[in-house]
Amino acid sequence: MSTKYIKGINLDLGNISENSENLQRTNLVKRRAEELIKNLTHTKKKNGYPKVLPCGICTNKRFTSRSSLRSHLRSHAGIKPFKCLLCLKTFTRQQSLNYHTKVHSNENDHTCLRCGRGFRHPNHFKEHLRLHTGETPYSCPECEKRFTTRNTFKRHLRAIHKKVLNRHGIEDLNPDDTSKV
Repeated sequence: MSTKYIKGINLDLGNISENSENLQRTNLVKRRAEELIKNLTHTKKKNGYPKVLPCGICTNKRFTSRSSLRSHLRSHAGIKPFKCLLCLKTFTRQQSLNYHTKVHSNENDHTCLRCGRGFRHPNHFKEHLRLHTGETPYSCPECEKRFTTRNTFKRHLRAIHKKVLNRHGIEDLNPDDTSKV
């Protein structure tokens, strides 16, 4: 088996067929997403839309508005129509671009009164405040360990207990999804 390197990337030639399959799958997903966006854009509203709109690619994603579904489908298709004029970074949603522009102006909407640290996102601010208060709202039902953030709780469940937290609760990790542990 031969291994090549391009700009620090290891290209294992033994995995060419697997890489080719992944690329084909990615292209199929992109084309399907573009087709779904086109259909979503060009369909007239007849007697309203269903209250819940499924993704059509993800099996577990559902949306309550056409615009949310359209933004989500853009991520599958790699469509990023919103561009930062300062750094040229692109985004699938206008809201993401608006949030990003605060980075350039060093703008913070929330400032901690205890330590003066600023935050752009309200959830990051809320999580930071827990450092000062000692609040640990997330508790592991397996071992009773407590966490200040949902993400550290989810990481703990996955790494220690081989479980995942989703909207339905805590479930065993899919054996095919252990690469993220």
